[in-house]
Amino acid sequence: MSNNNIIAASDIDGTILYKWDEISIENKKSLLEFQKNSNYALTLATGRNYFIVDFLVKELDIKLPIVCSNGSSVIDPVTKKYIMKNHFNKDEIKVVMEEFYKTSINFVMHNDFRAHIVKNDAWYDQFVLKKSNLDLLNKNDEQIIYVYDSLEKMINESIENDNEFVNIVLDCDTKEKIDTANKLIKKLDLQGVQFDYPSGAKIEVYKKNVNKSYGLRSLLSYLNVKEDNLYVFGDNVNDICMFEDFKNSYAVDNAIFKLKSLAKEIIGNVREGAVGNKLNQLIKEGINFNI
Repeated sequence: MSNNNIIAASDIDGTILYKWDEISIENKKSLLEFQKNSNYALTLATGRNYFIVDFLVKELDIKLPIVCSNGSSVIDPVTKKYIMKNHFNKDEIKVVMEEFYKTSINFVMHNDFRAHIVKNDAWYDQFVLKKSNLDLLNKNDEQIIYVYDSLEKMINESIENDNEFVNIVLDCDTKEKIDTANKLIKKLDLQGVQFDYPSGAKIEVYKKNVNKSYGLRSLLSYLNVKEDNLYVFGDNVNDICMFEDFKNSYAVDNAIFKLKSLAKEIIGNVREGAVGNKLNQLIKEGINFNI
């Protein structure tokens, strides 16, 4: 592949999706137009695990490997094989689980193709009770969701059901738990990304130095694409690294203030199909997206 190729990478939630498992007709139309005119030069850089993004890969006809699980994985969407991964093995994740269990902080775990959750957790409601309209969740030939009756059972049984894990997701419903979690993340020399909510925070914990830029650099190396030939789009805290590391950065209008302050340009709102519209505009301005 020529190192003159130019590609785009977009975050998903809040950037091209404003609902959990649905893309607007306008957004889909503009992004597919870009795909057609750029030789399918769009990829995704998401905090989602592969099993909850596969539906969008299909809808947007993504051909390039995607960066998922916040940069801990780069996966070929055609073969479902890894281009790169930086995951916890069984021994590593067991130590992490046991340490956080001591803090009384609830958590769940994921890898790219399965989730391990405790019954009645928020993820249980999302994946099991609401029956999310996601392709891999609805497959009948393999188990995607493992549900345990308690954290103790998950700690002991999850490593018998899976070989590796991308992260552990902490549910911190008080400031004290948030502070405790971040101190332990630092002590264990891990990488955390914190999403704040009125009721507290969700903190995703990865191996050290894992973030979207980490995954994107692996992808660029694989595709032989220069960093200056990458255009990134985002809206939230886990996109900050991309905006700090890559010069062609575009924040949707609904993005957090920090991201807007780093962006090369602030574009329209996620509900307006801003990413697809901007990409098509860039083509008209002479940016030769191609791979």
